[in-house]
Amino acid sequence: MNCDQECTVIVFNTMFELSENNTTKTMYAEKATALMSLLSKCGYFQENYFLPELIIEICRKKAEFIKEAKTKSELQTIMKPPDVRYNGNEILPVNKYCIPEEELIAWSMTSLIGPLISAGQKRYEKLFKQIFPDKTDVFNH
Repeated sequence: MNCDQECTVIVFNTMFELSENNTTKTMYAEKATALMSLLSKCGYFQENYFLPELIIEICRKKAEFIKEAKTKSELQTIMKPPDVRYNGNEILPVNKYCIPEEELIAWSMTSLIGPLISAGQKRYEKLFKQIFPDKTDVFNH
């Protein structure tokens, strides 16, 4: 299966699981909307040539968060771009919905606009090393 197919299967399997449990019609509709938005976001990442394994992992993790969400507000937080803050020493995620793979893509896109500040560069490298531990030699050249 290609990336688009994998993400579609993840989203529709999640929708099927939601239809089988005791989700209210209103919450089901909110979650279905969030899942379709997630599928669109995955398509955007794919159109911009990000690695399929990153996109699929984002889709898998976000779909799980959406499935477990209890409120519309929680869904809105899940669907926002990665939320990070500088604590005076390093940049850290603000909440549990900040997916490392999605944050890596955000830093990559930001670096295309201009050079990252030192703390941003360190965060980008840390995420890269966490997600691709076997490819860390790129930082040693």
